[in-house]
Amino acid sequence: MLAMVAFISTGLGQIMFEGSEVNLLNETGRKTGKWVIFGKDKNIKGYLPEDIYETGNFVEGRKDSLWIRYYASGNKMSEITYKGGRPNGPYTTYHDKEGAVEEEGNQSGQRLVGKHVRKNIDGQVLMEKNYNDKGLSEGPQAYYHDNGTPELVWTKKNGVNNGTATRYFKNGDVKEVTEYGEDGVVTNSVKSERVNPPFDDPTPVVLQKLAPKIPTGTHIQINGEKIAAVTIPPGKQKIFLEGGDILYDGFFEKGEFKEGEFYVYDEDGLIHHIEVYKDFRFVANGVIKDL
Repeated sequence: MLAMVAFISTGLGQIMFEGSEVNLLNETGRKTGKWVIFGKDKNIKGYLPEDIYETGNFVEGRKDSLWIRYYASGNKMSEITYKGGRPNGPYTTYHDKEGAVEEEGNQSGQRLVGKHVRKNIDGQVLMEKNYNDKGLSEGPQAYYHDNGTPELVWTKKNGVNNGTATRYFKNGDVKEVTEYGEDGVVTNSVKSERVNPPFDDPTPVVLQKLAPKIPTGTHIQINGEKIAAVTIPPGKQKIFLEGGDILYDGFFEKGEFKEGEFYVYDEDGLIHHIEVYKDFRFVANGVIKDL
C-alpha cells in the first residue's frame, strides 16, 4: 500500500514529500507545482488517511501534465495527461492488479482521439476502436470474445457505420454479416448457423457484478423536457442525478441498464471513476474524460 513514507508535516503549514515541498499556493492563492492528494483529503471509502490517492502538477490552479491516481491497494488506477485543467494527451487506466492495463488511448478534452484499446485483467484485448480528431469513430473497429477471437468487426466513417460488419461466434464461425450504405443504413444482413463445435472454455465462469439499479430522484431529458426516470425508454439514453450530474450514459432494455458508462462520485460530489457495462454486467473501469 502506498503510504506516507516520505511525507512530513512540519506544523508550519509545510508538507514535504520525497524531499520536496508540495501542495503549495502561488501569490494569487492558486494551486501550483506538485501536489499529493492523500486519503484524508478525499474521504473515500477504503482509503486510510495516509494512503496516496493522486499526484500531479498544477499550473495556475489547473491540472497540468501527467496525473497518477491510485487504488487503496497502492496499485495504479490511472495515468492521465492534462493541459489547462482538461484531459489532453495519452491516458491509461488499470485494473486493481499491478501493471494490468485496462484501457489506453488519447484524449482531447471530452473527445477520444486516435486508437483506443480496452483489455481484461489478464491482458486479453476486448475492444479496439479508432477515432478522428473530432472524436468521431473513424476506420476499423472491433470487439473480441474473452478467448481472443473476434466478436464483431466493422468500420466507421465520420461516426457512421460503413461497409461490412461481421459478427462471429466464440469458436470463430461467422454469425452475421451486415452491409451498410454510405449513410449508415443497413442495405443487407445475413445470419448464419454455427458450423464447427462451440468453443469449450476450460476456465471456470466468474460472473461480474450486475449493472446498478436506477436510483430514485434521477431524471432523463426527452426533447429538452426533464422527466423523472421512472420508466426508461429502450435504446440510448442519458440519466442525470437531481443536481444535473450525469449518472448513466448508454443503452437501456426493458427499463434496465444494459450497456455503457456508469459514473461513480466521491463524497465531495466529484467523479471518482467510471464503470463500463456490457450485457447488463460490469466489464471494466472507463477513462474519466473530463473533470
